[in-house]
Amino acid sequence: MLDDLYNWSLSYCHFAPNIDPWAAALDPVKATIFDQNVNPGIFKEREKHLLKHFGISFLDIFKHETFEFEVKNSSLWFSQELIEFLIEEIYPQCRPFNHLTAELIKKRGMFHAAMKNPGNCEVNPELHIPHQKFVKFYNSKYGEGRYESKYPPTEIMTDLFAKPWNWDTFKYNKI
Repeated sequence: MLDDLYNWSLSYCHFAPNIDPWAAALDPVKATIFDQNVNPGIFKEREKHLLKHFGISFLDIFKHETFEFEVKNSSLWFSQELIEFLIEEIYPQCRPFNHLTAELIKKRGMFHAAMKNPGNCEVNPELHIPHQKFVKFYNSKYGEGRYESKYPPTEIMTDLFAKPWNWDTFKYNKI
């Protein structure tokens, strides 16, 4: 569902037709407009199914132990800033027949890497940590330096401006 909010809000940005998933479409502009018009209805239906079949609301996701595990193990792709933005500003707007305001579109665009600026903070800057843990484990089983002799080094993205996740300051795990 986070991906739904992520893509729906991103589809409004002026550069959206030039990036995935829309760039691969036969008509990227038409594909972004389609997502703008259709995705809020799909999101609301998924929200109903989440409640009906799992007994949790969209906001309950952020209190769930699996979400906490993803955050604490640096496995979550999205940064804390982006998720808070999606919850606070995009989620309330994501309803059928509603569109984002110019102000929200501008704010959303500033998160994306296509903007190449210090506002670019949609990706968790600690995504490399799980892989580094795996490399350490691999080397402990097969000998020091064995992983490095077979595979390229862990790529650490250096152009990320998001702050590392802080579970204690994430207010949506407490509501």
